[in-house]
Amino acid sequence: MGWSQYDPRGGLCSRNILVPVGPGVSRCPCVPAEPCPCVPPPDINELNLPKTCEIDFSDQDDLLHFRLLICPDEGFYKGGKFVFSFKVSPVATVSSGVATVSSMVATNTSMVAINISSGVAVISSGVATISFMVATATSWVATSSSGVANNTSMVTTATSKVAIISSGVAAISSMVATNTSMVAINTSMVTTATSRVAINISCLGGHQHLWEDWKPVLTINSIIYGLQYLFLVAITTSMVAINTSMVATISSMVAINTSMVATTTSMLVTRGSVRREDWKPVLTINSIIYGLQYLFL
Repeated sequence: MGWSQYDPRGGLCSRNILVPVGPGVSRCPCVPAEPCPCVPPPDINELNLPKTCEIDFSDQDDLLHFRLLICPDEGFYKGGKFVFSFKVSPVATVSSGVATVSSMVATNTSMVAINISSGVAVISSGVATISFMVATATSWVATSSSGVANNTSMVTTATSKVAIISSGVAAISSMVATNTSMVAINTSMVTTATSRVAINISCLGGHQHLWEDWKPVLTINSIIYGLQYLFLVAITTSMVAINTSMVATISSMVAINTSMVATTTSMLVTRGSVRREDWKPVLTINSIIYGLQYLFL
């Protein structure tokens, strides 16, 4: 017929059913006002996945819904498998003159992750946001249930709220659950609500190239890389994002008087270098004992 084989909205129709609408133009036989589910947004066609990520389109007729499998090959979560389900919005909306696209990402994978809490996570680019849902299982394994106090020479704590890892040094502490489910990475850039966790892509572990690639509307590729870094990047002072149910303190825990513990910069570096290489999301009782020993050395 001589008609184009591509949908004018930006992709090849997987159903291979086209309706000619004019010379050189044809479209998928969907309701014109509705986004075509069998035509992926342009950024899906431009995906450049890292080797640790794999995408599965379970329904070839619906390319706006797919699964992402992340298998970290380094870091604390090496060998793990984390599945995320994407629901991509094909239409950009404009708010206050800035175009935004909301894409939902859900996961049922149980995990102990510092950067992920139950609820809805928001990846913020500083101006526009792409909202996605990270609904994780609430079960987790604490370091110990004996109420051992935090090593306050390594950890700065916010009263009855969260523990913050200072200078990239892991906390040696016994952790208990908290009802607080709100974590903000950069409160000057991100506003969070109850049951939300904020993730600022520009601060993820100092990976500057993510900031250099910043755009008013982040691509799906950027989101996937952002999710990958959740399992690769440890907490630093430049990215304060902590799962409150994993690294948390409450007033009932045994307290150490910080005025009785010397906390000089040189001491932090010396003590931190001893345990930093062995740090894991869930510390063993042996690690806690050694950590307590270092308090008095």
